[in-house]
Amino acid sequence: MVRIAVTKKSREFSESTQRSREKEQEIKEIKKVNRFLSMMRYLIYFKPSNEISGLILRQKNILVPSSGLHSTVAYGDFDERQETSIIDDISKIEYAPFTVKTLDYADFGDEALVLTLTRPEELQELHVRCILALEKNADDKQTFDDVTLKYALRNYRPHITISRSHLGFEKTNRNLLDLEMEVSRFYLAKKDKGPWENICEFNP
Repeated sequence: MVRIAVTKKSREFSESTQRSREKEQEIKEIKKVNRFLSMMRYLIYFKPSNEISGLILRQKNILVPSSGLHSTVAYGDFDERQETSIIDDISKIEYAPFTVKTLDYADFGDEALVLTLTRPEELQELHVRCILALEKNADDKQTFDDVTLKYALRNYRPHITISRSHLGFEKTNRNLLDLEMEVSRFYLAKKDKGPWENICEFNP
């Protein structure tokens, strides 16, 4: 009788433990789905000067990207509920205005056309600090690190995306090359499936 009772309790405990594990797994899956549904792409960038923007827009066969004329400093995908923390961490970054110079044209991806820029020490430092600020808020460190290794830090190549297509643009055109501009502020934008939404501006 005692052995039967112990066996029954043991079986009930095992079944209860299994149900608890299944419930925990179910909760994890629900949280994972909710996190995915609330994920947004966040973009830290600076804008070309009004002079350079005007010159770009006056060139032939330019299809301005939906994100507008910009130079990416850092980006990542985050739960929108972390937005306040992201803004707070970025706002703590100290930097001084710096100057960049346009260098040359290059194809980016399969179709986009970019205007490459110099990478002064001040810009590289700003880039690294922005990466670190975003990393603090990354739920999936591995995915964030993979993107960082591919496009950031040593692989950071500053540029302005000037057109969604390189077709028809004459790269012998020197009008946009060897131009300088001062960068004194940068911005944070976000998007889900719709257009980009600017949410914050940062000044020294």
